[in-house]
Amino acid sequence: MHKTATALLMTIATTGILATAPTAHAATVANCQYQVTADRISVWELPTNSSTRLKYKYRGDVVGGYCDWTYYNQTENREYLAVATDAAADDIGWVNRDLVRKL
Repeated sequence: MHKTATALLMTIATTGILATAPTAHAATVANCQYQVTADRISVWELPTNSSTRLKYKYRGDVVGGYCDWTYYNQTENREYLAVATDAAADDIGWVNRDLVRKL
């Protein structure tokens, strides 16, 4: 397993975030795109709104790169979707799954 993925899973395991649909290998896939449906959403470093906010995305913006890779954060009662971003240390950002729709 990639070092970054291992570190992410360790962080998730210690913060009350459970995997709901992890992929065996989170490869970037061009046809896995989502459109932002809210006026403004945050892209987070980790799948929790207490992590570092990397940037905002706006209604109509397209995000994606990872096919249906989600994590359910029990503490927040929220599902996060992994998205590709150069702003993240590991090139993986997280958005609230309820605020995007699959294209």
